[in-house]
Amino acid sequence: MSKRFNRVHNATDEKFINAANTIFENAFPGQNLFIILKPPANPPLRYVELRYNTKIIIRNKRIKYSLSELLKTHDIIILHGLNAITASLVNKETIPKIVYLPWGAEISLNHENYQNQLYGNKTLILKKRLRRKLNIGKLKSLYHLIKNFGTKGTSNKVLPSIFGIRFIGISFIEEFEKQKNSKVFHSDSHFIPFTYYPLESIIKDFEKSHVTGNNILVGNSSSYTNNHLETFDLLKGIELEQRKIIVPLGYGSKIYSRSLIRTGKRLFKNNFMPIETFKSLKEYTEILCSCNIVLMNHLRQEAYGTILSVMWLGAKVFLNESNTIFLYLKRIGCHVYALNKISHSNHNDLLVPLSDLQIQENRNIIQKEISLSVIVNKLKHGMNVLFPNLPKN
Repeated sequence: MSKRFNRVHNATDEKFINAANTIFENAFPGQNLFIILKPPANPPLRYVELRYNTKIIIRNKRIKYSLSELLKTHDIIILHGLNAITASLVNKETIPKIVYLPWGAEISLNHENYQNQLYGNKTLILKKRLRRKLNIGKLKSLYHLIKNFGTKGTSNKVLPSIFGIRFIGISFIEEFEKQKNSKVFHSDSHFIPFTYYPLESIIKDFEKSHVTGNNILVGNSSSYTNNHLETFDLLKGIELEQRKIIVPLGYGSKIYSRSLIRTGKRLFKNNFMPIETFKSLKEYTEILCSCNIVLMNHLRQEAYGTILSVMWLGAKVFLNESNTIFLYLKRIGCHVYALNKISHSNHNDLLVPLSDLQIQENRNIIQKEISLSVIVNKLKHGMNVLFPNLPKN
């Protein structure tokens, strides 16, 4: 293996790894080797493109040894997410050269206190009731264990490994500080600006599109972390007229989706429009363009790409104040609004769309903050400061 690959990346077959490859190669050309871990059945790659700097390793009994030997010949280890296998690579010898890029699930699935902070009261009650009804807890644990190579149910390995790492590549400082304060990240850990979602990849198929309708979009998936029930409460009694409340439910829990549809139809009648099936990008963009109001009630960093997409299109976006995406977007000057501040006395304010000037200002800010060139430059600077003895480009 050529020494010129002085940055070795550990990842799985996920959609955003190609973007990561592009970003790191722009920042450090010819210095990145991407190791893609695959299950024993060795299914074909679904997302990751095989490039000159991509190598596949099959998960087997020797996987830890194979990875350990490979990592010895490289200067920096970059972990894209963390699971039971890659967590075992974190030790006293490797800690000084590991950069960890969190995906979120490895934290939220294992951190009990964090789990309890993801849901509103009504959503948590519904979640517990539906889980009891199906008695699927054990099956879900097994599913996640297989899907994530042991991400869930192995907090005794994953969380201590995360805490041991000192270099964290994450989208913005607000999320980094939150995880430090929660003692997920070590108090001595260092922040490296990095995102898998450069603006060009987010808007490449609808750069010139814009919002043309006045519908209301609620959430982005059939996941409990959307806290749909709490959002529905905020919308009760609003004069919708011809507006539709559009709720994407094609991805996530089916039993949760069915429950939400019953509740939504009871509350909003014909104004409720669930999206239950997968849509093509063109179809989904048309749906987004029909919504000039967007409500995302996640209590954690989630739906980042969708939020940026609808802001680019010109929607007025409401986020939960406890979501670090809200804190970040407010800090950089975007026109975003606190979902928590919506009340029955200010429903009229809720329905007032953004002005053309506000839409353009949001676009300008986003472009200056997360365009590919900006992300690459921030990554180069952050890595060069923390690893000054490595080649700069």
